[in-house]
Amino acid sequence: MILLGFAILATLLTLTESCQEIRVKAEDGGVVLGRSLEFSVPLDFHMVTEPAGTKHEAPALPNCPGAPFSFTNRYKQIIFLGRFRGDWCNTTADGINEAGLSASVLYFKDNAEYIDPSDISGAECDNAIPQTMIAAYVLAIYKTVKQVKEDLESGKFPAVWAGYDMGTVLPMHFNIIDKSGA
Repeated sequence: MILLGFAILATLLTLTESCQEIRVKAEDGGVVLGRSLEFSVPLDFHMVTEPAGTKHEAPALPNCPGAPFSFTNRYKQIIFLGRFRGDWCNTTADGINEAGLSASVLYFKDNAEYIDPSDISGAECDNAIPQTMIAAYVLAIYKTVKQVKEDLESGKFPAVWAGYDMGTVLPMHFNIIDKSGA
């Protein structure tokens, strides 16, 4: 019966045009994540490690003079980066940091909306990031899902603007899970 359930799940996952992720929490508290990759183009993924102290800089925004938004890894992390037609993509696809926080970037066709980069100006320039850098930011800055939620609710989390990668604005949504399974 369990095998039939997995067969049905696998069939359903192949019929969708959006990435899917499942989380299983074991009786001993261990957490296992699995996902599908529903990209419409072939990508060559690579696992990359980044030490704490690695600096990231967002692309410049049209109405924001001065240095672009940047952040530095508080935690070591292992991430997945893709190559498309020989060039490195700007999007961190998935990863996990040393605190056990994972971030997944999932394709979400026709349902993702972001701020137009030209609509960001003034004080907002100091805290705005493209959707292509969300996973990298979350893994660099946070230890738990609770911390991410607190910053989202308080307005401390950066404004998310439409960044280009592979020649388009990728429609993404994000799944963030910490070592507790939250």
